[in-house]
Amino acid sequence: MTLTGNSRELSLADLIVVATQDPRTHRFTLSGPAGDGLLLIEGGRIVHATYGDLAPLDAAHVLVTEQSVDFEIETDAEIPGHTINVGAQELLMEAMRRLDEGLLKRPRQVSIEIGEAESRKPPRPRSHEAKKSPEAEALRRAMGRVLFADAAAAEVEVKSSAPKIVAAVIGIALLVTGSLFAWRAGWLVVEEHRDPVNISDLNGPRDVVPALLSGMPPPAPEDRPVLPTILCRVLLDTRGSVYEVRVFQPRSGLDAFEEAAIAAVKLYRFSPARREGVAVPVWIIWPVDFVRAPRVADTMEPVPASLFRASRDRLPTLLEGQPPETPFPERRLRPKIACRLLIDHQGNVIEAEVVDPRDELELYERIALDTVKNYRFTVGEREGVPVAAWIPWSVSFQ
Repeated sequence: MTLTGNSRELSLADLIVVATQDPRTHRFTLSGPAGDGLLLIEGGRIVHATYGDLAPLDAAHVLVTEQSVDFEIETDAEIPGHTINVGAQELLMEAMRRLDEGLLKRPRQVSIEIGEAESRKPPRPRSHEAKKSPEAEALRRAMGRVLFADAAAAEVEVKSSAPKIVAAVIGIALLVTGSLFAWRAGWLVVEEHRDPVNISDLNGPRDVVPALLSGMPPPAPEDRPVLPTILCRVLLDTRGSVYEVRVFQPRSGLDAFEEAAIAAVKLYRFSPARREGVAVPVWIIWPVDFVRAPRVADTMEPVPASLFRASRDRLPTLLEGQPPETPFPERRLRPKIACRLLIDHQGNVIEAEVVDPRDELELYERIALDTVKNYRFTVGEREGVPVAAWIPWSVSFQ
């Protein structure tokens, strides 16, 4: 069996993922902007790759990131030998990381008019190197000369303004003390701000990369023979919550899948990344796979709220239940706790969880969970059949 086409029509990355799930061998004969290439797959692993003058692993990374590649795929192909041994997900994530950080090795392009040394572009500087550029250093020196141009005049000005300075220091001290008291009392939530790092920078002995704590693959918004994998670029804050998410290299025809991936990742929860033992915000590349939407005839498992889309579908609605009272009536803090509730076939809440737990709201979260477990709902229906359902629910305090 032979399949031919172009990666603009069929994603080469998706085809590789599908091929690695097939026990047969596969031969990808490719033609890209830098010439002919080859990918061999055996036993669910990529075992050989060539592209231009690149080493096998570098060739595989470049081939899966090329925008337009003609391909011919043969099954049950002969595999002459192994030069690499890498899985599809591992290959795709590393290729996207290298592309994002400008570290991909491209095939050598020989120029007739310009020598090799002149045609080679310098690598893109990393963020910490850019801050030490000559332009930045010159700017800092110039600012120093402006700030301290006349030391004698500055000294006279400081002496004449001594009472004002003392008053300002006292005011700042009172402000800091009041803010600290408000934070300890729960009236003020302080968010730490640090420059985000890339996950590739976390390679020290005391560095810790984030790990997924909660989050499930989203249901496929469309029924296709092959479900795509959407790569997302995700910014995690110092608590491991998702602060920002965007699609990494959007592809045409996958708008519905990309929107569903973004919506799902926003609800994910990770362990905090740490650099030198300190929690830091971090950018990561996260692959989002999809699951096919279950039919009522096939399963009686709880159904997510996102699948109640048909005209005969009915989400559970509240019948009985009142908002809880705040544990601290004297405080102005009235947080809203976002929860997920599992409603059974009788409308009872049999499971409840907080979507984004926060240490400073732990007491409020416990009260919210204890309260919603006594609520009563109408029974959810899908295609006219009563089903258990997971629904989002926000708890406010009186």
